[in-house]
Amino acid sequence: MQLFKALAGVWAYGLSGAVAVSCSGVPISGFPIGAGSQSAVPALISEARTRPAVEQAKQEFLKLSPEQQDECWQYESSLEKSLVIGEPRNIDDQRRQLSQCVARVGVAQRPATVPPGGGPPECASAAQQIVQARHALEDDPTNPGLRARVSNVQGQYRQCVLEQQLQTAEKQRQQQQLARQKAGEELVRQKAAEAAEEQKREEEQRATRAELVNEGLKCAESPRCIGFALSAAVCKNEHDRAEALREIREENKYAKIGGAVDLAKLHDLQDEVRKRDNYLKFFNHQLEMRKLKRASCKGETMEILMSCIDRRETSATADLLGCDTDEIGPRMQALETVYP
Repeated sequence: MQLFKALAGVWAYGLSGAVAVSCSGVPISGFPIGAGSQSAVPALISEARTRPAVEQAKQEFLKLSPEQQDECWQYESSLEKSLVIGEPRNIDDQRRQLSQCVARVGVAQRPATVPPGGGPPECASAAQQIVQARHALEDDPTNPGLRARVSNVQGQYRQCVLEQQLQTAEKQRQQQQLARQKAGEELVRQKAAEAAEEQKREEEQRATRAELVNEGLKCAESPRCIGFALSAAVCKNEHDRAEALREIREENKYAKIGGAVDLAKLHDLQDEVRKRDNYLKFFNHQLEMRKLKRASCKGETMEILMSCIDRRETSATADLLGCDTDEIGPRMQALETVYP
């Protein structure tokens, strides 16, 4: 009966060993059942179930660029260690951590630095070595030597890229420095040329001003210039006298309507007419005494000169802009010699 029960027992096999149990629960000779053997069975079954997910996570890790793999290296190394030494309880957690890291850095879309034909031409050999080492690792992902080789050639490639970047930056710095030096020399030459041109222009202006002053003095002393200035003074006073008389007429006109006369305003206007009559008498006498012919009151030059005379008469600090031109200035000086 015992032999029959032993032959009718159910055998349970694990990936790392086997345990035989009879229907009565009595262990078969040569296969002792202990606490460790019973707890190992679920763990081995769990490892077998998670093995495809682990392989998928490792394949996704190998698809990352070297820089992206550096960020998830610790999770991949821990998972690989658990697979090699047989720690099934930690495999699922470590696989999950690796998958999360791969997903996180994959979203960042960091550019790969090792595409064939990409990167600096000087680093093409190191890039090719990385490709070869990664292909070898894909064929044998559990080989620690191949993984170390991938890490080594990746470090060599990064060092090569860094050196090329530093060399490029140094060349650019030297080129920029040379360009700044040339630009500085050109700027110095340009400023020197501008200074020489400015000095020449100032000398010409001084000579022109001196010539104009001489011409102005000559004009101020010439009968023609004095006659034109006196004519402008006569025209200006005639205009002011006419304006004062017009205002007197308007005041009297509207006084008839309202019945009131502004005597103070009329008195001021009468004084204005009397003053203009005195000026006209003086300037006409100057023309007659010098036997000069009076100029016309029309013309742009005459109008400007009349405006300058009016502004100077109104206030000593009046704005005399435009009264010192080559054409007006000498005539103003001529008038000042006659009537300061």
